[in-house]
Amino acid sequence: MARMFLSIKWKFLMVGIVLVFLPTFILGLVIYRTYRQEAADTIRRDLRLIAAGWYTAADIYYQEVQRILKREEYLVEKRLGSIALDVKKMVALEAAAHSSASEARLLDQVSRIKVGRSGYVFIIDGQDRFVLSGGRKDDGQKVADTSPGAKTAEYLAIISSARQLKEDESRTFHFDWSEPGSVDLRKKMSVLVYVPERNWVIGVGTYYSDFKSYDMERIVQDELKTRMASQKIGERGYVWVLNTAGSYVVSKDRFRDGENVMAARDARGRLFVLDIIQLARGLGAEGYFAYEYPWKNIGEQQPLNKMAAVMYYPKWDWIIGASAYETDYLKGLATIKWRVFQICALFMVLGSLVAYVFALWISRPIRKLEGVAASGNLNAIIDRKILDSNDEIGSLAQAFLSMMRHLNDKINEIEKSRMALIKSNSDLESAHGRLAQSEKLAAIGQLAAGVAHEVNNPLAYVMSNLGTLEQYVKTYEEVLDGYDSLCNQEPGAERQTGSCLRSGAALKLREQLRLDEVRRDMADLLVELNDGLERVKRIVIDLRAFARSESDVKVAANVRDIIEKVITIAGNEIRSKAHLEKDYGDLPPINCFPYRLGQVFMNIIVNAAQAVPPGEGVIRIRTFVEGASVVVEVTDNGCGILPENRDRIFEPFFTTKPVGQGTGLGLSVSYEIIKSHHGEIAVASEPGKGSIITIRLPIKAG
Repeated sequence: MARMFLSIKWKFLMVGIVLVFLPTFILGLVIYRTYRQEAADTIRRDLRLIAAGWYTAADIYYQEVQRILKREEYLVEKRLGSIALDVKKMVALEAAAHSSASEARLLDQVSRIKVGRSGYVFIIDGQDRFVLSGGRKDDGQKVADTSPGAKTAEYLAIISSARQLKEDESRTFHFDWSEPGSVDLRKKMSVLVYVPERNWVIGVGTYYSDFKSYDMERIVQDELKTRMASQKIGERGYVWVLNTAGSYVVSKDRFRDGENVMAARDARGRLFVLDIIQLARGLGAEGYFAYEYPWKNIGEQQPLNKMAAVMYYPKWDWIIGASAYETDYLKGLATIKWRVFQICALFMVLGSLVAYVFALWISRPIRKLEGVAASGNLNAIIDRKILDSNDEIGSLAQAFLSMMRHLNDKINEIEKSRMALIKSNSDLESAHGRLAQSEKLAAIGQLAAGVAHEVNNPLAYVMSNLGTLEQYVKTYEEVLDGYDSLCNQEPGAERQTGSCLRSGAALKLREQLRLDEVRRDMADLLVELNDGLERVKRIVIDLRAFARSESDVKVAANVRDIIEKVITIAGNEIRSKAHLEKDYGDLPPINCFPYRLGQVFMNIIVNAAQAVPPGEGVIRIRTFVEGASVVVEVTDNGCGILPENRDRIFEPFFTTKPVGQGTGLGLSVSYEIIKSHHGEIAVASEPGKGSIITIRLPIKAG
C-alpha cells in the first residue's frame, strides 16, 4: 500500500502557520474579551450610580412626606383630644339629670359631631358594649362581636388601659379598624378619655385617609414616577420600578404601569423577575446587585439582553432598576472584533510566506546532502529509487544505505572512500551553519512582526493626513473653478483672475470654502507627514537595537542612549497616561549589558505610567554623575506605595496591582540585574504623592 508523500517543506509550512496564527488568534480573543469586560464593568458602575440616585430621591421624598404627615398627625391628635374632653364634660352634665330622655338627647347630639370626612365619636360602657357607635349601626353590640377575631384582644386591651386614665387625662391609640359591612382594615387614630361616674370610655377617632397630607404620599410618588420614566440611559435604556408582588410601578414610557410581570421567563424557562425580587428582598440599606436578563417591550419583535443595577427601597416596597441594552454598551466592540479578524488574517498570510521561505531554505541543503551521500563518491550516479522515496529524510537514509553498500563492495578503495567521507562531513558542517543562520532569520521575522505592529500607529495618522490633503487639493480646484465661473457671470467684470478675486461674490465664496484656513492647514499637514515618517524610522531603528541578542561580555554604553530607546518603544504607554520630563546630565559611558539595563528602565518607566492619574500624570527622568557612579532618578506623581509594602516591592511575585494586571516579577528581575552590575536601586515613596526610584551604576565595573 503506497504511503502519502508529505515533504518536510510542507510540514514546516503547516507548523509555521499554526505557530503564527494560533497565538495571534488567542491574543486577539483575550483583547476582545478584556474590552468587553471593561465595557460591562463601566456600564455596571454607571447604572449603579443612576439607581442609587433614584433611591436617594425616593428616600428624600419619603422623609419629607413623613415630616409633614407627623406635623398634621400632631394637630389632628390635639383636635381629637379637645373633642373627647368636651364630650366628657357633656356626659358629666347629663349625669346630674340622669334620665332616659336626657341620655338619648345627649347621644343623639354627640352622634352628630363631625370629625373630618369619616371620623366620629363612640362610647363604650363597662360591659364593653357600644353605647354609641359610628353611624349608630353597632349600638348595643359588644366590641368583640363587631371586630375581626385577630384584632379583638388588641381592642379590649386598649379599652382596659383607657379605664385607668385620670380625670383630665387622655390617651392616643393607633390601630386598624373595619367599618360594619366591610372586611378591609384601615389605619385609624383615636383619643380616649374615661368617665368614672358612668364607667364609660369615650373615644373620638378618624381615619388617616382623612388627613390632608395622607394623599400627599401618592401625589409625591406620582411626581417621582414621572421623573423616573423620563430618565434615558444611552440610546434605549431606562429606569423601571417593580413591587415585590411583581407588578410594574414605573415602566418604559409608563405604558405598562400596574401590569404584573412575575410570570416572565427567559429562554431556559427561568422566572427571572421572581429571581430579581428575591435577591432585592435580601439587600441591606443602599445595597445593590447587577443582573442580566432578556426583555421585550411593547412594539419590539424579539427580546434583547439587558443589564440592570437593582436596589430595594422597603419603605415604599419599590424595587428600583436602572437598565441598559447590551447592544448599546457593546456597540463599539463590533469594530474591535473586525480588527482582530483582520490582524489574524494578516499574520496568517505573513506567517505562511515566512514559513514557506524558510522551508525552502532548509530543504534545499538537505537535498544537496542527499545527492552527495547517495553517490558514495564524487563521480557516482544518483539512484532513481532513492529519489522516489517518501520524503527527504527517507531519501537520506537510503543514501547512507547505498553508501554502506558501496563501501562494502569497494573495501580495497578505503582511502578513496575516506576522502569522500571527509568531503561529506564538510558539507554537513556547511549545512549546519546555514541551518543556524535560518534560525536567526526566524527570530528576525518574529521581531519584524512586532515592529509592524508598533509602526501601525504612526502610519495611521500619516494616512489620515494624506486623505485630508487630498480633500484640500480638491477644495483648491473647486475654488479656482468657482472664481472662473464668477468672472464669467459678473457683467462688466474683467477676465483677469486678479479682478475677479477682488469682487464681493468671490470674497464670499472664499469665506465659505475657508480658503485661508485650508492653505494654513496644508503646510501643517506636510510637516506632520514628515514627523510621522521620521518617527516610523526612529521606532524601527530603536526596536532593532533594543531586541538585538546580547553576548555575555559587557560593552561600553551610554545610559542616556539606553533610556531614549526605551522611551521610544514605550512611548505610546507613556503618552496616553502622563507628561514626560527629561533632565539629562553629561554622562560617561559605563561597562554594562545594554539590553538588561533597558529591561530595568522599561519596567520602572511603565510602572510609573501605570501609577499616575490619567491625563494629570508627570514622569521626570533625571541623570547625573555622583562620585564614581552614574545616577538615574525616575520620579512620578502617582498613587505612591504604602509603608507596609515598601520593603516588599523587590520580592518575587509581590504586586499591589489588581489580579490580572501584574505578575510581581518586574521589580524583582530589575533588582537582580542592577546587582549583577554591582549597582544599587532604592525607592522613596509617600502614599498619594508619588514615588522616586534611584539607580546607581558604577562607571568602572568588572
